[in-house]
Amino acid sequence: MSESECINANWSLIGFQDGVNGRPSSRLNEHNNTCSKHGIFPETQEYMIGYQDGIRNFCTPERGYEQGKAGRAQEIQCPDDLKVDFLNAYNHGYQYYLITQDIRKIESRIKKHNDRLSSISREIQRKEFSLERADDKGERAKLINEIRHLRDNQRRVENDKRRDERELSRKKSARYPYSTLVIY
Repeated sequence: MSESECINANWSLIGFQDGVNGRPSSRLNEHNNTCSKHGIFPETQEYMIGYQDGIRNFCTPERGYEQGKAGRAQEIQCPDDLKVDFLNAYNHGYQYYLITQDIRKIESRIKKHNDRLSSISREIQRKEFSLERADDKGERAKLINEIRHLRDNQRRVENDKRRDERELSRKKSARYPYSTLVIY
């Protein structure tokens, strides 16, 4: 805050804005540090009255769910009469967030499996092309063995991919109950 902002501050409004935006009440210390450099000190009582009004607007189940779903740390101390509903909703949203993180990791693995399968497929085609043109028995045997090894590897990657696809399906099903907030 500038000196002018500190002089003209509506501490009740600043407190309200900090509360409604989910900032901790300790933010008053930051305002104090900034304004004290200009010889001005926040009006703590006005700030806290505004903050309490703001935090009550913040500590709703909907906001708790949004915070959890976004994976934000829960650092706000809601008033006692709002705390349980806020935290329950936050935890509901946070479960959605955690499962979504797992889903992203699995989707990344599936993409890697697909990339690896494409690479193996191209390598098999290249070896088969060379096999068609090979005249030497030793070279043909070597290529046949390499193709067999590539096909074994291809089967392993396909099995890993199928396993991850099943896990992805399970995770998506597990996430569904957390996809919306139901308030009773």
